[in-house]
Amino acid sequence: MSNHKSSRLAMVSRAIAHSNELTASTSMRVAEALAMLDHERITSVPGLMKSRDERAGVVMGDRDLSDEGKQSRVKGIASGTMGHLASLAKKIVEMEAEYRKDAASAVPLPEASPADVMIDLAIAAYVKQANPKPFQMEGMSERVRLAIARTPPELAGIEPAVQARVLGSLMDPAKAVQLGDEKQALEMARNVVQAAIHDLSPDAQETPREMVRMFGTGWKLPGVAESMAERLASEPAPGGSEG
Repeated sequence: MSNHKSSRLAMVSRAIAHSNELTASTSMRVAEALAMLDHERITSVPGLMKSRDERAGVVMGDRDLSDEGKQSRVKGIASGTMGHLASLAKKIVEMEAEYRKDAASAVPLPEASPADVMIDLAIAAYVKQANPKPFQMEGMSERVRLAIARTPPELAGIEPAVQARVLGSLMDPAKAVQLGDEKQALEMARNVVQAAIHDLSPDAQETPREMVRMFGTGWKLPGVAESMAERLASEPAPGGSEG
């Protein structure tokens, strides 16, 4: 087994996914995310790291190469692997955006009539006075939860995060399970790719500009502060023009 943190994390994540029955999910997002952790796939994170190690091992064992030549080739292999890893990272970011869009529309709230608004406000005032715990609000009647979900949180005296929980309680149970599975699988995939970025960086020796070009600003890039990443991302591409 590879000694890379990313490969070890991928194996642990797959075991957790199996125990949590994520592997039985019919969601394509779950399947695609878990495929990135599969040691048997050459295009997964563990597969990429294994291939990189094998090729680097051949280079290091080549007696006809100088130390400088070996270092150059190992750097090239790591850089190429980093490019493949960037493709997986881009896919994860795309799936996360799709997930957020799907989750945001998972509970279509019915449009409130003027009479409904008045009732919602009255319910919100009651909730604010009663000051129930979040779990208690999740167990209230559907009409009360609907009012809480449709009313600005400050009028009900609750935090936006609590309102989001109440909104989630109105979701179809099957959809809630699907979104929960997808969230967990995407988090696993992101953590493994993030670990692989750190595993490869010492050998790849990419510049901050190149790392931001490959991964954008949605990842923690070694040696690249968030402010630097934002600045580099806003710069025009080399050879390009502004307007």
